[in-house]
Amino acid sequence: MKKVLLGLISIFMAGQISFAQPVSDMAVIPMGITVQSVMRLNVTKGGNIEFVFKSAADVNAGLPSTGAYGTTYETAGTISASQNWDLDLTVDETDFIADNNGGNNLPLNVVSLDVITNAGGTPVTQNDVVLSTPLTLIDANGTNTLGDGLTFNIRWACGVAALASQSVIGTAAGRYSANIILTLSAD
Repeated sequence: MKKVLLGLISIFMAGQISFAQPVSDMAVIPMGITVQSVMRLNVTKGGNIEFVFKSAADVNAGLPSTGAYGTTYETAGTISASQNWDLDLTVDETDFIADNNGGNNLPLNVVSLDVITNAGGTPVTQNDVVLSTPLTLIDANGTNTLGDGLTFNIRWACGVAALASQSVIGTAAGRYSANIILTLSAD
């Protein structure tokens, strides 16, 4: 009887073992993604434009952006951006300020400009835009302007009567200056 009882107990125990639930284990892997906005503007040429009127002919005709020596008055730059952008221009003064402090300032509209770009977006569409502030030079306007190494060129002219709404004829001799500020902003 002992043997039968031990046999039944062992069969019962074996049945319990075969119906046991499996043990599961788990591991947690934290994961994150950080995306930083990249917006870089680099002026590669023409970071300092100096118009010099040396003769009466220069004063009468103005100084165009292109001439016998190519594009004399040109600012070139590159843009790298991870999102769509606009390129805006502002000026730190309301006029070109006379360095001799004689109060004979020149209005901003003696300077005109053209924008050429491979950067996408919509450049200033009309040619020979008179310098004003603020002015959007390149507008994403719903188009894709993101990328790396995108280029732009700004061709400047000064006192060209057909282009600017103001000439330098009759302006007192001296040096007039203002800072042109280019701003790359997210669109």
